[in-house]
Amino acid sequence: MNNLSVKLLQRLNKQNNNHGFTLIELLVVIIIIGILSAIALPSFLKQADKGKEAEPRMVLNGANKIQFGYYIENSEFTGDLGILELQNETDNYTYQTQNFVPELSLIIATPNNPTLRYFLGVTYIENDGTLYQRVCKAYQQDFLLDILPKFFDFKLDKNEINELDSEYCDGK
Repeated sequence: MNNLSVKLLQRLNKQNNNHGFTLIELLVVIIIIGILSAIALPSFLKQADKGKEAEPRMVLNGANKIQFGYYIENSEFTGDLGILELQNETDNYTYQTQNFVPELSLIIATPNNPTLRYFLGVTYIENDGTLYQRVCKAYQQDFLLDILPKFFDFKLDKNEINELDSEYCDGK
């Protein structure tokens, strides 16, 4: 080979060695991506859970309205999920009804995933004939220790109803 071709090859090799990323540059990029992922992932999962919690809200609102219509026609609430147009179980929730007294209907939505909240559809006829319909939500401990016992004593007064409304039922 002549000198010109050797010099040309040496020059090409020098140019190729100057292109590309160093190991430190690649590590910095990977660390930045990791930090951004650590920040974004919990937020994404929280939004996904909120989307899953929309299901029981809509289902229980519809079931409460059907319960009220059934009560007007039959003077009692139904415990039949078929009449309420409810499935026993969906991907995210399991539904069941509890009717211990004629004036109170409870529809409980139990989550299949522990990160989701419990929901309670309440239809209640007061002594003066006023209708009370709510969808309450809470995490497991609050739901089991605070909400359900107040409904199961069958003696809800206005203060207890207002307290439950403001704390668990969005004050509606």
